[in-house]
Amino acid sequence: MDQDFFRGLRKFVDSKKEDFWLMGEMVHGDYRRLVAPDLLNSSTNYECYKGIYSSHNDKNYFEINHSLNRLFAQGGLYQGFKLYNFVDNHDVTRIGSILKNKNHITNVYTVLFTMPGIPSIYYGSEWMIEGEKSRESDDNLRPALEIEDFAQRDDTLIQHIKKLSEARSQFKALSCGEYKQVIVKNEQLVYARSYENENVYVVLNLADYEETLSFRIEVETVVKDYLDDKNVYEVQNGGISVNVPACTGMILVANKKEKLEKLEKEV
Repeated sequence: MDQDFFRGLRKFVDSKKEDFWLMGEMVHGDYRRLVAPDLLNSSTNYECYKGIYSSHNDKNYFEINHSLNRLFAQGGLYQGFKLYNFVDNHDVTRIGSILKNKNHITNVYTVLFTMPGIPSIYYGSEWMIEGEKSRESDDNLRPALEIEDFAQRDDTLIQHIKKLSEARSQFKALSCGEYKQVIVKNEQLVYARSYENENVYVVLNLADYEETLSFRIEVETVVKDYLDDKNVYEVQNGGISVNVPACTGMILVANKKEKLEKLEKEV
């Protein structure tokens, strides 16, 4: 579509309601043709959609790491953009069907909620319902659901998503902070999000075994895992080592060293 149309639309809706949100859809191409202060507020992020699920299926975190760096790191194409991130939607196979190892689902959503941009959940996928795209119809992707049918289902994933949502609300580093790669291996990934004096480290292990990861944290701090507050680490000699169980992740929040006693009491 013509960019002048978007400019006129943005000017009109902003005059009516300052927080009116305009989102576009682009599967391939340069999102900057849609998203700008005088164009749309956001666009679908299909590049990272593909990278999130295939990184887990192929046991290759280098793929999503490449996209996150290319798009959002210092000097990235869309640094500072709030793209609309997703792991499935009304046009693609649901994550519950496309993911080879269902144990990876918590890490999939951890990436979704901690990467730069705006996370979204396609209805029903919080329950891991399945649905494969076909040439004939999209009906499999868009079923009518009765909430009563899910009352007795395992809500582990829902509780995980709830915790991730709380983290995004609590830490501006996750909602609008800078992005930086820390560690990337085939089956492990660590990246940092930072905003002013707030630093959050996202640690992921998709392997089927526990992995120890060591990395530097420049400031002397106490680091606490938001997903499991029993995990508290004190930075020593400019770094920490963490044991990450199989198919899990951590959201490590750096706290000032003097808060250690308080954190230990909370645990």
